[in-house]
Amino acid sequence: MLIVNVKKLGIGVISSILLIFLFYFYMNKNIVITQTQFIMNTTIEIKLFGKNSDKQKLEKTIAKAFDVMKEVEDNSTSYVEYEGNAASLNAHRGEYYTVNTDLIDQLSTSIPFCKLTSGEFDIGLFRTVNIWKNGSEKNYLPTRQETLNSLGKSTPDDIVVDKFNSRVLLPADMEIDLGGVSKGYGLDRVISFLKNSDINSALINAGGNIIALGQPVDRNYYNIAVQDPQIINKIIGTVQLHDGEAIATSGSYNRYYDINGKKYSHILSGKTGYPTELYKSVTVITNKGIISDILSTSLFLLSIDDGRDLINKLDYPIEVLYVLNDDTIVKSEGFNIEYSQDNIYKNQ
Repeated sequence: MLIVNVKKLGIGVISSILLIFLFYFYMNKNIVITQTQFIMNTTIEIKLFGKNSDKQKLEKTIAKAFDVMKEVEDNSTSYVEYEGNAASLNAHRGEYYTVNTDLIDQLSTSIPFCKLTSGEFDIGLFRTVNIWKNGSEKNYLPTRQETLNSLGKSTPDDIVVDKFNSRVLLPADMEIDLGGVSKGYGLDRVISFLKNSDINSALINAGGNIIALGQPVDRNYYNIAVQDPQIINKIIGTVQLHDGEAIATSGSYNRYYDINGKKYSHILSGKTGYPTELYKSVTVITNKGIISDILSTSLFLLSIDDGRDLINKLDYPIEVLYVLNDDTIVKSEGFNIEYSQDNIYKNQ
């Protein structure tokens, strides 16, 4: 047994030992570095979990993580032209055009969902989206004929993606809009960057599209709130998000077109160019950010039966929760939600 003679050690030595212990505990204290920025027309929040000893590394890494998200925004936007991005592809429709890797990846993943949803999910709606934006600004309700005309005759299946040469042939009568794809894809890009930077625990929230890396210190999951689609400062309940899982919700409570005092969903049907009103919201949990983004939009456009058929065709773990217009909740068996005490919705 080691017996320390305090008198022999002296006050100075004891103080030094105490300082060493205090420094050790301080450096190993768990911390969370949180930052937010406005990117992709929404608030992006990134949380990195680590030790005090890693604080400088975490701060540098979180800044670079936002740079990754900004890069995805620049490569995906249809509103500002950058070399090889979506806006430039739209400007060069009807001919082969060299694009960035982000665009190749997003198109390759999203195009098949057009056929899988019988045309309801459609990335070729840039003209249609602008009709609704202009209608909202001028308080004018677009006619169904106007939206149908804006769709053109081509579908995303007609887009030719040449991965080998990093080029795309966009039909001459189509312009793409990746609004239902890029946020989820951005989450995947950031997670990949963080893993390569030896970050083990993180939570990224892109306007309600959320993805998890690792776990917090005190448990093996993150608690995520599911938004009440009717009252902005209320939640339906919370779900557990584990390492590698992504959650996304589609609804009209945050984004909509306000025309003549009526709110129209920003989620448009690829068949009609008109908003659908099947549900108040649809929430999806799966294992990729881009798939959670695409699926929440796709299922919002499909009937529950058609949505079930779509899910059965996919090789992803998928859980879903619908909030119907009659305030009924329909969910898959594995969607484990802990309802809030003031939840007004009833299970079917």
